[in-house]
Amino acid sequence: MNRTKRAYWVLGMGLLALVAVVIYVSVVSNGGDTDTDDGRSTALLDEAGQSSRIETAETSEPKNDQNRQHEAETQQNVDADESLSEIPPAILYDVAGGVGEPPEDWKEDYSHWDSNFGDELVKVGMIEREEGIDIIYRPTEAARRRESELEEEMLKAAEDGLLSREPKGDYIRQEIEAGKVVYVAPNFVDQYNALLEEYVAINEQHMHTVPKAGYSSTPSLGTIKFDSGLQIDYYRRKGDGSLVRSVDLPSGGTKEYVLADSEPDLSGFSDEEIEMIKKSWR
Repeated sequence: MNRTKRAYWVLGMGLLALVAVVIYVSVVSNGGDTDTDDGRSTALLDEAGQSSRIETAETSEPKNDQNRQHEAETQQNVDADESLSEIPPAILYDVAGGVGEPPEDWKEDYSHWDSNFGDELVKVGMIEREEGIDIIYRPTEAARRRESELEEEMLKAAEDGLLSREPKGDYIRQEIEAGKVVYVAPNFVDQYNALLEEYVAINEQHMHTVPKAGYSSTPSLGTIKFDSGLQIDYYRRKGDGSLVRSVDLPSGGTKEYVLADSEPDLSGFSDEEIEMIKKSWR
């Protein structure tokens, strides 16, 4: 089952997904061209000759607004029926409020929802490592000392009035970086540039590329709360990390079921990563 279908089942199987398409078109559409699910106008399909319409003396006249609306409603109904046919009957039964006799695939513990989320369930309460690189500054002790000497020389120049943050007489404007400017005394410009060049060179020489790990996580996974009051959520329990199916019942109250053999596999994670994982459990 692909991710697109799972997302549709979770978010689109409320009562609106069952009946609102027809109601919406009937009440709101007042004769305009109605778009189908694939974004194309049904009227444009006809004009482009892509429909099965047969041109005769009687049918070659442009269609009126009522005919266009009827075709749009028909197409919407067909698309809705095709989408709903992919959803397991047990899930449709739950979403509709559990009225009448449940279908054969319906389970009292709502385990029929597990397959709706498929492989995504094993990711609940875990982290996913995303490898990358980072650039960090690691100067030697000698480099640190020289940086300090350069900084002290710059500070002394500022104290002696050779550097200014504001325009001053014939001082030369120097842009340190975007938005940062310093004004340098004419007799100190060469020395200032030499100090700055050496400082930048030290910085660049001691930049290192190192591996970097980023993380993403899914602390819980579930459905929206349906009009019937039903909601299905999955999370990992503190302690052993067992995966729990939590069901808010239409009749009120919540039931929780521990999925069999759902303890997480923490092999391959460092102690720090395991600590991160366990903090997301509840």
